[in-house]
Amino acid sequence: MELFMSEVFVSVSVAIRLIGSHGVNVPGYQFSRHGGFAAFSENGADVRETFSFSDITVLDLKLDTFLVGPPSKHEPQGWQALTVHFKEPQISTAIEKFLRDLATALTASFASRQRDPWNGNLVVDIDWSGVRLNRPPAAASIEPYAFTRITSKESRLLTAQQLESLGTSYLTEIFVEGMRAAQPKAKYSNWFIPIEELERLATSKFSSLFTPLFTAAEQERIVKESRLAGSQLDQLKRFLRSPTNTVQSRAEKLYAILIKIGLIEFEVLENKKVNVDLCMCKTLINTRNSLAHKGSKIDEDLLYNVLFPLSFIVVKYLSTG
Repeated sequence: MELFMSEVFVSVSVAIRLIGSHGVNVPGYQFSRHGGFAAFSENGADVRETFSFSDITVLDLKLDTFLVGPPSKHEPQGWQALTVHFKEPQISTAIEKFLRDLATALTASFASRQRDPWNGNLVVDIDWSGVRLNRPPAAASIEPYAFTRITSKESRLLTAQQLESLGTSYLTEIFVEGMRAAQPKAKYSNWFIPIEELERLATSKFSSLFTPLFTAAEQERIVKESRLAGSQLDQLKRFLRSPTNTVQSRAEKLYAILIKIGLIEFEVLENKKVNVDLCMCKTLINTRNSLAHKGSKIDEDLLYNVLFPLSFIVVKYLSTG
């Protein structure tokens, strides 16, 4: 569908909701999660599902108002109406990007407060088929704007400060894709990528923590005794000097980096704390290696009580550091 590429719009109206990435469906039992957005009233006395914030900047866009209200009578249960008025008119592609980034950033911001990830991560879902772009008054009319769907879930309080602090990065998007995924294998793969990004810092920012596998004298001796020449000799030299070759194993390096950035322990569900240790790092890496070689068995306690919160913390560290 053509997206009104050259036109500008002063506001957008769309339905949003909080929905679980998956649920439980077995004979005799069915469970699913959903929720909505809410905010405290001005006096803080109660919580309301209809609220607005004025003169705020969200994801680098200046807004006149950010209004969340009850669902339209045309929307199924669980949807809420979102209307955003922009300070300056925006083209459709900028509005589409804003909505996608808003869904991603809000979903990520709720990650640390997930109560029951076994029954589905809460993610923000946008009803793309019902997006309405509002033209400036001189050309006042409302046009439908169709596209695809995402996913979101469970009641969360919003504040203007929270909206203004939202941000996205490629790691945030990868982490949220893990939250949206229904299969444990897909979740594990996505949530482990930030860990791998942290590991890469072992050759740069944290290289001083590790001992090269070969000393300079050993490198020189190996080169002399190899009797290689040309490209083979160059390949050998690169291997010997590679910063990835250290006395410490991969798990030992991950453990050292986590301790270096202050991750001695972290909190998971129901105020339970997980201590960071070498065994945990080995288990995380071994499970990832198993999945890379067509393994499918995943310890869901490891997935949700270790990798999920750890990945979220690492994303925050890498995004701000």
